Amino acid sequence: MFYLGYDVSECEKYHRQFSNNEITHDEWCEITEKKFIEAGCNRKHLKLLAQRVKLVEDVETVIYDLKAKGIMLYILSGSIKQYIEYVLGPAISKCFTEIKANRFTFDDQGNLEGIIGTPYDFEGKAKFVNKIINEKGVIAKDILYVGNSFNDEFVYTTNVETLCINPRGTDFYNNKIWHNYIRKMESLKEILPYVYDT
Repeated sequence: MFYLGYDVSECEKYHRQFSNNEITHDEWCEITEKKFIEAGCNRKHLKLLAQRVKLVEDVETVIYDLKAKGIMLYILSGSIKQYIEYVLGPAISKCFTEIKANRFTFDDQGNLEGIIGTPYDFEGKAKFVNKIINEKGVIAKDILYVGNSFNDEFVYTTNVETLCINPRGTDFYNNKIWHNYIRKMESLKEILPYVYDT
């Protein structure tokens, strides 16, 4: 994110402060918002960043197939909703029932005005999963939660099946948190045995 004026080391510093309860998630978003606005972040920058992302193989095929089989798909992310939608493209994005993430607000010229923080990050991810279980009347073990980082770890408390892929900053060997893992996933097809086994 240095391209947007926010060095990774700074992000890690604020994450540590958040983890140590020195700042709230909203305060973290406010700091990030200020950094991005000072750097002149705009919608164009976000689209350019998204164009640099290379998805793993077979994303389109797998997502379309799961959607066609009536499987409800959700994204819970600590990233930016518009960024996720730019990376996936409109057709794949529409396959998801909901995408929950932080949101950028822009002015008429496309310049960043603010960040609306998602309540569904870290512990909030578990709250959202429980909300789905209760609202849809599904059995927890029939849900597969796919994550890759420390902000996904709280979801194990919901009793859903968890799968860690391409882990970053989380102990994927911890089978209390992660029931299964794919250490280096190159194709999204690799998750299918876990999807159909839940």
